[in-house]
Amino acid sequence: MKFDFIEELEQLQVERKNSLFPFLAYDPQDYQRDFHMSRCPERWLIGANQIGKTIGGAAEVIGFGTGVHPATHELLPDWKPNRIIRACGDTFQHGIEEIIVPELCSMLHPSQYEYAPLKHKMDVKGPRGKFRIQFRTYDQELKAHAGQRLDMVWFDEEPPRDVYAENRKRLIRQHGKIIGTMTPDSGITWTYQDVFMDAKNKGSSREVFGAEMIENDYLRLEQIKLLMKDLAPEELAAGAQGIYASLTGLVYPEFNRNVHIIEPFAVARHWNICVGIDHGLNNPTAALVLAISPDDAVYVVREYVSTSRAAYDNACVIKEIVEREF
Repeated sequence: MKFDFIEELEQLQVERKNSLFPFLAYDPQDYQRDFHMSRCPERWLIGANQIGKTIGGAAEVIGFGTGVHPATHELLPDWKPNRIIRACGDTFQHGIEEIIVPELCSMLHPSQYEYAPLKHKMDVKGPRGKFRIQFRTYDQELKAHAGQRLDMVWFDEEPPRDVYAENRKRLIRQHGKIIGTMTPDSGITWTYQDVFMDAKNKGSSREVFGAEMIENDYLRLEQIKLLMKDLAPEELAAGAQGIYASLTGLVYPEFNRNVHIIEPFAVARHWNICVGIDHGLNNPTAALVLAISPDDAVYVVREYVSTSRAAYDNACVIKEIVEREF
């Protein structure tokens, strides 16, 4: 099917002028924009509470379905009509009815959608054509996530690992996309290794974006202080900073990303280079490449994480990284 881009652009301007498509008023913050601009087939916005993760996920769904980029509002050249998108939350009452659906509806004119809660679906008509959003929850039986081919899956908050895997299968034939929006408030879970750390590997098909509560321009300092007041230290790490932490507390509670994370720099050739390795087979192998300056300041300059690989193979890869880069 061919589309007249000039005609579509003109129609889009009419929709914007007459406020018939509220999605066009969406103005993402910097971290949301980075999330939207990524071309990775799997993207996650893992951050603090109250930073607009769900609204970013909803914008991504509406943009993908209507063929209008959520950040630039330009027409997407690879768009096709009648896409099927699945939105997943923890329960129908809380995750779907109270969180996901209101955010989706806030970006659509009432004339643009038909929501059928008993059928767990929403049919949407955008300026370029129709698409459908299915709703599933993490407390449903796994077979509820099987079946139909999908073009995109959106996980709002962390899904169980088996639910993630089942939905991922639904995307293979369509070369579909995964987006995830979550706060890591359950501690060090499967997403830490399989998503967050995997995204750091060269050639990964995943990309992770994040933000702290204080980065939300729409929150006043007084509101942030109020939200943080009753949080325990380990809850503060996830809820306010959006970082993974053991529920028994941070391993290094003095860690502060504003102090301990700096801009990349070229390591001098005369500096000492060391590697620290925590080998695992069933559990992941992790390694850090450390650069030590003449005044004994230690910098972590590379990370390496791998699963199901023998010690010798890991050693060969790490050795290659050090010899190539340092």
